[in-house]
Amino acid sequence: MSKLFKLLYLFCAISALVTLFASCAKSNETKEITCSDVITTYEEAGYDVWHKEYDDIENGVVCNVKASCENGEYIYFSFFESSEEAEKYKEEREYSILHWALSGIYGDSSWLTTKAYRNIEIEYDNSDLYEPFKKLVK
Repeated sequence: MSKLFKLLYLFCAISALVTLFASCAKSNETKEITCSDVITTYEEAGYDVWHKEYDDIENGVVCNVKASCENGEYIYFSFFESSEEAEKYKEEREYSILHWALSGIYGDSSWLTTKAYRNIEIEYDNSDLYEPFKKLVK
């Protein structure tokens, strides 16, 4: 009986470890998001959406999407051919003193938040604007 108990215990322990590692591997995966996905998500959330797709790829940019609120705040998405291009563009835009200075001139000094998700570079001032995108990638 004790040998059967040990085998059952070993089986349960191995099953738990396999499940743990399988769930960790899945959580590191990122969902592929298209320009159309972002457009649909923000339109359904009540934002005014503008977008432009490029036939001749402009500086690696495949598509741009701008989702605006009634108060004028917006979030801007740039879709690139690769995640490397999106990350490089994010780094160029990340600590933009020029953006902060210009927004201060217009009476709303704010710091531009930049993020990269796979091949997408994202810019916004108000974190509430990012919420629909967070729900989209879950």
